Amino acid sequence: MIDGHPSADSPLNDDAFQPPTAELRDLVSDLADYEAARDSEAAAAARDAKPFDIEADLRSHHRIPNLIIGLLLIAVIVGGFMALYFGGLKLLKKTQGPEDYPGPGDTRVMVSIPAGADLEHIAQILLDKDVVKSAEAFIEAAIAHPSYFADIQAADYQVLTKMRAEDALKILGDPSNIVQAFFTIPEGFRNTQVFERIHTVTGVPVDELERLAANPGELELPDWADGVVEGYLSPNTYSYDATPTALEALKPMVDEFKRLIDELEFVAAAEALGISPADAVTMAGLVEREGGTLDYAADIAGVFYNRLRIGMPLQSDATVLYALNDPGTLNVTNEMLEFDSPYNTYLYPGLPPTAISNPGRVSLLAAVHPSDHDYLYFVATDPSMGVVKFARTWEEHEQNVAEFNAWCDANPVECGIA
Repeated sequence: MIDGHPSADSPLNDDAFQPPTAELRDLVSDLADYEAARDSEAAAAARDAKPFDIEADLRSHHRIPNLIIGLLLIAVIVGGFMALYFGGLKLLKKTQGPEDYPGPGDTRVMVSIPAGADLEHIAQILLDKDVVKSAEAFIEAAIAHPSYFADIQAADYQVLTKMRAEDALKILGDPSNIVQAFFTIPEGFRNTQVFERIHTVTGVPVDELERLAANPGELELPDWADGVVEGYLSPNTYSYDATPTALEALKPMVDEFKRLIDELEFVAAAEALGISPADAVTMAGLVEREGGTLDYAADIAGVFYNRLRIGMPLQSDATVLYALNDPGTLNVTNEMLEFDSPYNTYLYPGLPPTAISNPGRVSLLAAVHPSDHDYLYFVATDPSMGVVKFARTWEEHEQNVAEFNAWCDANPVECGIA
């Protein structure tokens, strides 16, 4: 094509164009038939290779619902097993009954049953004192033996820890077991005061108590106490029979001390601090006499340990008063400070030979868990209110001592200078 016009030789030229012949038409028709036949054979082969399967199609549509059903079946099976397991545990527990100690018991302890206490209340009191292993065990025993429960009175009873619930019920249900008398030993009493209190209340002769303390084998002190009784008679309230012996009066106090230090993990704490448990008891007795209240006990122990660490004398007035057997005086004179005794920590460095009092729980804890500080001095500036002040230097301490002297001047009787 040149300039947009057909050439003379182009098939589009009217003169050059000729219609197809019959042979050509037949050839085209045969070619079309061949193409149609080939397409038909390919389609048949495809159907033969992957025939239409209505069941497979249905399965593909229902695959997700079947999975859900399977998961539900698994959940039902697991739930059934869990119900069977926990139901079996519940049935087993019901068959075995509530938890109970085998008995016969461990340490003597006094329980107080208040007026109007119902069964659940009494069971809880016994549980709190570790007399029974479970409240349910006591309740079950009371239901099984209603006559014993009906005879329980509002009173004090001496029982044992770790008793069978039925045995505890029988003790409470017997009026002859009601405790008619008891004595109380406050924290900080030294042995001479303890013996005097026991004698006054129970009638046990002081010399019998002193003889037992001098040969304390029957008291079963801890081995590491080295036969020392001072510091190991735990302050508490104790019941006694009509005519107690010295052993019956003192043994429960040692038992209570051992129970308490076990509860406080006292021995392990002392060893972790780097001191012997006996020295820790001595420290506790010292802290108790110097004002071992919950507010200050650990701080006071910290001062004494700081002094021991640097080789500074403890200079405790309480040790001087112990040496003089004068526990009631607050004002220590210069003459007293010169009294020659191994217990005088102004004259002799280190801890005193033994405890100077029988410490309570707070002071025992402070002795093995002292405060971490850098104080070297303390003084009770207002003994009537239990106020104690601490100082790092002698100058600061003298200011605090001036406050104590002012309190003494205002309270001469309490101070012991009247």
